Amino acid sequence: MPIPKLLLTCLLASLAVLARAEDIDPYEGEVVVADQSEAERTASLGKALAAALVRLTGRADAGSAAGAALSRAPELLRRYRYRQETDPARPGQLRTVLGARFDPAGLEALLAEQGLPIWPSPRPTPVVWLAIDDGRGPRLLGDAQSSAVAALTRRARERGLSLSYPLLDLIEQQRVPVAALWQGDSTAAREASARYQTRLALIGRLYRSASGWTAEWALWDGPRRLGAVSRSAPDAATVLAEGADLAADLIAAQARVTVAASGPDGRYPVWVEGVGSAEDYVRVMAFLGRSSVVRGILVQEAEGDRLRLELDLRGGLPALRAVVEAGDVLAVQGEDPFEGRLRVVP
Repeated sequence: MPIPKLLLTCLLASLAVLARAEDIDPYEGEVVVADQSEAERTASLGKALAAALVRLTGRADAGSAAGAALSRAPELLRRYRYRQETDPARPGQLRTVLGARFDPAGLEALLAEQGLPIWPSPRPTPVVWLAIDDGRGPRLLGDAQSSAVAALTRRARERGLSLSYPLLDLIEQQRVPVAALWQGDSTAAREASARYQTRLALIGRLYRSASGWTAEWALWDGPRRLGAVSRSAPDAATVLAEGADLAADLIAAQARVTVAASGPDGRYPVWVEGVGSAEDYVRVMAFLGRSSVVRGILVQEAEGDRLRLELDLRGGLPALRAVVEAGDVLAVQGEDPFEGRLRVVP
């Protein structure tokens, strides 16, 4: 359906669309602490900053690469919180986790100084198709059983990546037979991922082996396999975490932007073509609103199926281009140099 005139009137009258926070805050680092005392918190801030840098860059070694800069954690801290969670090493016991949020501009300046890349938001959410055989025969893991692989979800969050799990309703169980996936045929699972608005599928097999547990992981972008890894360990948590590391390494590597090499901050005119419905508009604004490089959006004009926006961009048009090319909502129009012309991907 065409965009209603009333909707366009409201859009043109609006001053700005505020960016929405992601489920995973890339400027927050989490670390386990012994207690909630000031001394323990102060002693843990460097580790929390290192964890935030891992999330922000997607690099597992970002904390160690920052080196002495971690000592600036107290001056970069903006707020903190505590939460309790089950201790994976001690079933039935709780542990305390400190979440420390740092100044976004300060973290990005630190990355620029160290020559470290940034992994821009929004980030894709792969669907996990995991077949498990613990000795009772292979079965598929669905969303309802995702707590059984908490180590996978937790490691992905540490790396700044969200994962989703299939619903495995009756239709999906028929379309994605576990026997085929177990034998190495991932076609049905990859095709079923489109139901979750993503091309990315993290496909794995987890089974008992002589060394304890073995997991075989592969990350797919539609029909293209981006990479694979196999790992054995005495405990399942270790081999589950390997899948999250594989996904984060491959996805972040395609989307990283070097802060120092990006363009100047500021407001830029951007044309978006192919906005043929209210649903298209919602997708575009949600995508831009979640982006870590888009600080504000002003809708200036609507003409046919085109929108003219003024975007307040951190890192300028080069950073926007990196975000667009890493996602699947918008595509770049025209040849280099990029001049802010985009189109909606159907």
